[in-house]
Amino acid sequence: MATSSSSTRPPASLKGITSSNVDPDACAVCSSTLPAGPLTAGTSSISVCCGKRSCMDCDRAKRYFVGRGRCPSAVRCLFCNVPVVVNDKSMNGSLKKHAKKGTAWAQQQLAACYDSGVYVSQSDHYEAKRWFEKASKQGHPGAILSLGVCHLEGRGGYSIDLLKAREFFEKAMTLDSHLADHCHGLLVQIAQRVDSPETKKSILISL
Repeated sequence: MATSSSSTRPPASLKGITSSNVDPDACAVCSSTLPAGPLTAGTSSISVCCGKRSCMDCDRAKRYFVGRGRCPSAVRCLFCNVPVVVNDKSMNGSLKKHAKKGTAWAQQQLAACYDSGVYVSQSDHYEAKRWFEKASKQGHPGAILSLGVCHLEGRGGYSIDLLKAREFFEKAMTLDSHLADHCHGLLVQIAQRVDSPETKKSILISL
């Protein structure tokens, strides 16, 4: 049954979207600022074919737009018009294609897939770390945060290094304020685990 909710009504700006350069940290439809990840679940969606991101309101509108037949093809990306990825193999392949070209968002997303075991045969923390490192070298805040978690938990061949983890978390939230709350929680964990009273105090004061 059709709904009159504004969150599901297709915005006029959805018509004529092209694959021209769009800020990767903004919704490709309404230009609102989006978190850099990995905390994108529930806040934004990403088209792995072209890397365009949309906020959840625009994503719902986009689905409505396609579902009502207002898109020339219901199986093509509204942003770049390529066939929509529909299975694990093609999803993984699309991410790898972009990641190998050096695209930071794809490297981050591919790393997250290996880290969680999504769109891959099984999780692989070593492969996840490798792609997180590549994305972090390009300044991707989500990848930097994820490397901090690797140091915090000793993943991917890293030994547990609380001070190194702290550096990554502080850098991540400096680059992307959307990650601040999550980084604060991780820094509190570090403060609870470090032995040095001075380090513990400096962490808590900085929050």
